[in-house]
Amino acid sequence: EELTAILRRIQESLDEEIEQKRDVSLLRENYRRSLPILREQFLKDLVSHQMDGKTVNDRLEQYDIPLAGAKKWISIAVKAEISEVSGELIPISVMQILEENLKPYCRFSLFSFSGAADAEIAGIVAIDENNSQTSMIDILSDICKEIRKILMIPVTIGIGHSRTELGLICESFRSALDALGYCAIVGSGSTIYIND
Repeated sequence: EELTAILRRIQESLDEEIEQKRDVSLLRENYRRSLPILREQFLKDLVSHQMDGKTVNDRLEQYDIPLAGAKKWISIAVKAEISEVSGELIPISVMQILEENLKPYCRFSLFSFSGAADAEIAGIVAIDENNSQTSMIDILSDICKEIRKILMIPVTIGIGHSRTELGLICESFRSALDALGYCAIVGSGSTIYIND
């Protein structure tokens, strides 16, 4: 009886340990599945209000966002002229075209951003030694033309002022949204940089 009791306690202890490991595995799996949502929410917060540098760097590392250590950063706001017919898949196609064209040129993060001045997509672009703000604007202009050719819709990209602190990128995003506001004056289907 004593041996049976000892074996039962060992079995219960092992069962408990296995259950705890399963819980940790489950937590990791849930975290892994939630990571894209957490990453997007952080980026939305980053362009919406000022953040301290340490928090920004910690989150960039935690969410594996490739923006740390740039000379400066620029925010973009993307508005597609979506009709009832073109549907809700257009922003996804626009984001794919943006990603394909920006990937060889620079480090960036794009994310959905609805509800603000009709911008469906927002982005943060890192400007390093290997790229420049002027050539980035040229590439974005070419992307607008390519999207019009492929998807047959005009896409306007508002480009914000550069910031040397990523925690202040919200100011750049505000100026990108302001640039989109000039769409009625200069027309849609191209880039608008407020300094133009």
